[in-house]
Amino acid sequence: MKALLNERIEVGWELCVLLAFSIFLIPINWLFSWMIAVCIHELCHYVALRVCGARIYRIKFGLLGAKMDTEALNFFQEILGAAAGPLGSFLLASFVNKYPFLVLCAFIQGVFNLMPIYPMDGGRIVRCLFALIFGSTKGERLALYFAFAFSAVLLALALYIGLKLNFGILPII
Repeated sequence: MKALLNERIEVGWELCVLLAFSIFLIPINWLFSWMIAVCIHELCHYVALRVCGARIYRIKFGLLGAKMDTEALNFFQEILGAAAGPLGSFLLASFVNKYPFLVLCAFIQGVFNLMPIYPMDGGRIVRCLFALIFGSTKGERLALYFAFAFSAVLLALALYIGLKLNFGILPII
């Protein structure tokens, strides 16, 4: 616990505003489940990076998630650190009988974070794997093309679900 006190932890004002509005819009059991799932997800990232020996200078919680400022990571540290968050989210499934809202929030967060779009966890993993296989420059370029292709397929699927199956614009959003 002493190591956690060495890092600077910041919470962005935009996240505070979102949470304030969320109290009025989202049932409290869902809101707390979401917050706990996020904290466990980020704690798993933190623990994995610390176990790998990475130095973490700052942790900032913002509207688009948490960002950890670290020293330069090698590919192994980045892959392990990125994979630890979704893995922690999926491990919460063992609590499904006692905390179903928490498990659902954690599962959705884990799946969402595994999408291969940088800077999400899946995008970090794909970028590192491609860089290991094809070299740094070519791997990063291929990871970018892969992310664009994945995004295009996801958008096409959302358009199909929204327009063809009469779900409206909700899947696109």
